[in-house]
Amino acid sequence: QIYGIAAGCGANVVTLETVCSEREAKRRIGMRNKSDRLLSDPYRTEVYDRLQGEWEPIIEDYKHPGEDHVSYVVYDSEKNTFKRIKITKGMKGFLTRIEKILLEK
Repeated sequence: QIYGIAAGCGANVVTLETVCSEREAKRRIGMRNKSDRLLSDPYRTEVYDRLQGEWEPIIEDYKHPGEDHVSYVVYDSEKNTFKRIKITKGMKGFLTRIEKILLEK
């Protein structure tokens, strides 16, 4: 539905999926403060384990008609890599800037 709203406004959309290995994700979760006043138990990996089975591949969104205005890229924050999965017309320069910012470390 969000993609449809953007299409109705004539906007291009970028879906930026940020990934890392399960091991790295759990390491990062374990490093969180015991209380961030936003999440209950933000440092416990059990939430990750519980939600992991419910994740759906983002690429599934692109099987529906009318998503031709949405670009899709994946940033691996562990390996510091940027992968262009789907590039829409006129978005190459914008995605190049995003890639440069993310890979600048």
